[in-house]
Amino acid sequence: MKEICIIGGGIMGQGMAYRSLQAGHKVYVFARNPEKLRRSKEPIGQWNEHPNLKISNEWADLPMHSDLSILCLTRDEVVWEHFLHSLQKSPKFILDTGTSSPEITKRMFDEANKQNIEFADSPMTGSKLAARDGQILFMFGGEEKQINDLSFFYKNTSKAVVHCGPVGFGQKAKLALNLTQAGLLQVYLEGWELAKHAGISWPTYQTILSQSAAHSALFQFKFSQIQSGDFEPHFSLKNMHKDVEHALHLASEERLSLPLSEGLESIFQKAMDLGLSEEDFASLSKVPKSALS
Repeated sequence: MKEICIIGGGIMGQGMAYRSLQAGHKVYVFARNPEKLRRSKEPIGQWNEHPNLKISNEWADLPMHSDLSILCLTRDEVVWEHFLHSLQKSPKFILDTGTSSPEITKRMFDEANKQNIEFADSPMTGSKLAARDGQILFMFGGEEKQINDLSFFYKNTSKAVVHCGPVGFGQKAKLALNLTQAGLLQVYLEGWELAKHAGISWPTYQTILSQSAAHSALFQFKFSQIQSGDFEPHFSLKNMHKDVEHALHLASEERLSLPLSEGLESIFQKAMDLGLSEEDFASLSKVPKSALS
């Protein structure tokens, strides 16, 4: 049995906590609203009285010298604040599984090194269903041997862990991936908009697209949400917006011109302005086309 602290009780944090608990580990979840997790209809809520699970919003309730402290947060400033609190608990390893900027990632690595605490970035991709079922795809920035050292965590939560390079490279790979996914959704939406205005029915267009090279898992998943009108967040619009901003900043740092992707930030901002931040990023489909002209 290992002691695992998960800092962040969001969609993915809940799933990782549940899978780690199932595997027999002692799990501590630090969350802003513990009662919300305890009442959750997700599996973690059903296990809230398990003796190996503690959910709290008090740092004092987290143990010293845990085997692994996992950051599962969003904005850089929040990540940094909670990272510093985690350092004070002197865990053996700190793993950042959220999508953070390369700049904050390096700061965390340097600070952890000063205290002889291992650190790696391991952002993830997958829906809340993937988190629940232990099918997350993790990218990893750090030493390859560290992946094996963390097998007690990964074997219960992931379908694969891809070593991307040294610290920071997991984040760089994730930013490129999310820029791709955000762009794909917008291209799919525009393709459907063209087909619809040209008189093509949705069943006809769906049949053609699903049997063509343009078909993808993203199309299938996101358009099923769009057609049903169910925008329950599997990956929120505000988080994708953040990642697009980070990705475009990285492109600027690399002195790259990405003409198609550079228009995405304003599109996501319009969706944010419509109050869609907490919905799945499939809610990009709700942005009136007149607002994009």
